[in-house]
Amino acid sequence: MRFAIGARRPDRFALTIAAISLLGVALTLFRQSAYGVVKSFDSVHYISMARNLLEGNGFLAFTGEYVTSWAPLVPILYAAGGLGLIDPFHVPGPMNAVMLGATALVVGIWARRRLESRFVAVCACAAVALGVPMTFRAEAALSETPFILFVTLALFSLDAYIERGGRAAFIWAVVFATLALATRYTGVFLVFACCAVLMTRRDGTLLENARRAALFAAPPFLTMAAWLVRNYLTVGIWANTDMDLGGRGLSARIGWRTASAMLEHVAEWWLPLLSIPRPLGLALGAAALGFVAAALIAALFRLRRRTRFAAILAGFALADFFGVILITYVSYSPGEDRFAAPVYVPMILLAAFGVDRLLARLRRSPSRVSALAAHGTLAALAAWTAWAVSAGALGAWEMANGPGAGWSAKRWQESETIQYLKARGAEGAVFSNEDAKALYINGDHRAEYRRLPSDKEGLDALIRDLRNSPPRETLIAWMRNNEWYGYNPSRIRAAAGVETLAALSDGWVFRLNPQSPPEDPRAGLRLADAAWDIYLSANDRTLAFVREPCGDEDATGGFALSVYPVFADDLDDPANRHGANAMRFSFREIGARLDGECIAWAALPQYDIRAVSASRIIDGEFQWGASAQIPPSEKALSYYRQTYRALSAQEPIARDEWDIHLANGEIAYLKRPCVADDVRGRFFLSVFPADSNDLPPDRKASGARHISLNFDFDHRGAIFDNNCMARVPLPDFPIEKVETGQWIPGEREVWKTKIDISEKSE
Repeated sequence: MRFAIGARRPDRFALTIAAISLLGVALTLFRQSAYGVVKSFDSVHYISMARNLLEGNGFLAFTGEYVTSWAPLVPILYAAGGLGLIDPFHVPGPMNAVMLGATALVVGIWARRRLESRFVAVCACAAVALGVPMTFRAEAALSETPFILFVTLALFSLDAYIERGGRAAFIWAVVFATLALATRYTGVFLVFACCAVLMTRRDGTLLENARRAALFAAPPFLTMAAWLVRNYLTVGIWANTDMDLGGRGLSARIGWRTASAMLEHVAEWWLPLLSIPRPLGLALGAAALGFVAAALIAALFRLRRRTRFAAILAGFALADFFGVILITYVSYSPGEDRFAAPVYVPMILLAAFGVDRLLARLRRSPSRVSALAAHGTLAALAAWTAWAVSAGALGAWEMANGPGAGWSAKRWQESETIQYLKARGAEGAVFSNEDAKALYINGDHRAEYRRLPSDKEGLDALIRDLRNSPPRETLIAWMRNNEWYGYNPSRIRAAAGVETLAALSDGWVFRLNPQSPPEDPRAGLRLADAAWDIYLSANDRTLAFVREPCGDEDATGGFALSVYPVFADDLDDPANRHGANAMRFSFREIGARLDGECIAWAALPQYDIRAVSASRIIDGEFQWGASAQIPPSEKALSYYRQTYRALSAQEPIARDEWDIHLANGEIAYLKRPCVADDVRGRFFLSVFPADSNDLPPDRKASGARHISLNFDFDHRGAIFDNNCMARVPLPDFPIEKVETGQWIPGEREVWKTKIDISEKSE
């Protein structure tokens, strides 16, 4: 069917497939709405090559090396897609969405031309536009989506040429085949399949068919030959650096792994949302591949108008499937299910063709059984299409509301360390313990990213070399949660020639500075004097734990650090209004032994903190604990002053050493003037419920009549402007009275009072 040019009213089928294709575009954009398009290993190279193309540097990766492992068209598309105005980083997402919609539209048009049933054609279009395989692949900055579009257009144009002839259709088929081969090296199997189809035409002699096939193959092969020669002249390698036909031999294990991964993936296409056992998945995938082979054999024996369509689809599907296996067999590439993606569209069209032929036969039969079978087939097709579309919508919802994936995941995009590097700028070299691709793609792409040595000796040698002859500004970005290194940021921070720029929640940023002496961990405010002295750094938000002398036992075990935020919204559990956030770490993770001294720098969160509490745990046993107030920020001071004024304006429910107030479900302690000695020791708070049934079961069983809410001032209070203020949330049941006071363990009771609040509680 052709769309009439100049028609007054568009064809209803045309509007339907156009609407479905646009829905596919929208669904793909929705999948990307949270953290953008997924970026993986290949993606980072494509984007960095595109950036270097725009900057006039050629096909260079972010490492500064020429790239040969990938065909050149994807980075060209990323560079061209932004028209030189948009960073290629932002191009893959919308480009993939548009390409998926275009693929679905071509499938709909092609299916309507070759199928009798419009409903079957609509289902084929919907399965491509809205199904999991296509939308899932379109959410990633990889070559699958453009490759599938070019393959579909090449096969569509070739089918039009074989059906009606004409130079234009032949030229378009050649153009799209050239683009496909320039997108992925495996496009060579598309060229082979198309040439095989041209060679089997019955309306020409063998010599004429061979001439057509040669004309078809020449442009894509010459284009790729130019790229391969460029590779060899620049780096001495034709294509994939893993390709080794003579050195190590073939790897049947990798070839089988690729085949099994692809077969299981094919099975998932037909049974989405189901967890398929591996043997069953292999069997179903093999059955689907067998259906394609059967379609090809039947088409070769009956080269009629309709069966040529099936021959083109089946020929490419088989050539690509087994060709990819061959490539991984000889190149040592890992087996990945995504390699099967280009076969999806041909399989959908072949399945639609088979269903259409079945319906045509059933409709020609006058029996009622045939009519029922036809209706049952349509119902089954509709149910499967709805299932496939629902799976695609569910996958889009999960992706849009999940943590992201690849180098675009939430972890990387919201990383404070990476955002710091991006905002600050890093035009020189950045050494990191994390994969350079994560820093490059989410941070400042102008820098050169390199791996830190994994051992202490290598780190010391690197710092020494860079300190003696720094070529440009050199930064070190240490990311937390990467503990396989033989050292940690404390060793970097304590080294001569290293300046600390930032201590962030998920990492550290240092700068190589030859004039920088070793950092003194005792240079900050001393917070606690315990088995380990604790200092608050004067330069950044870090705590330094220091012990000297330091033995082997001191360098084992872990620290428990509780951080008390000023504002409840910064708590992991905001319902615990004046609680703490827990930070646990091992000495191995953050500590270093240097010259008989143990040092462990711990980065504090960026939110406002009123106090910290630290303890040492070895083999599960508590060794020591210490707590201290953190000097308040201006924001915290403003909040404390406002709260203090509001409370002190009310009449206290009791006056003693401290004025005691009741407000908003809390009991508050105020004292002015107040110094550090006034908050020594321990505060006790016993709450007596009006109804003993409100006591916890364990307290009732022991015969107790109250609940103890004892606290340290550091955990519940703040000192500011010669004022002291502590606030403790009360239970939400009616309270008869409280007993509260303060004592110093082993010394004395400072004060104690009983308060009847049955009529005062709110």
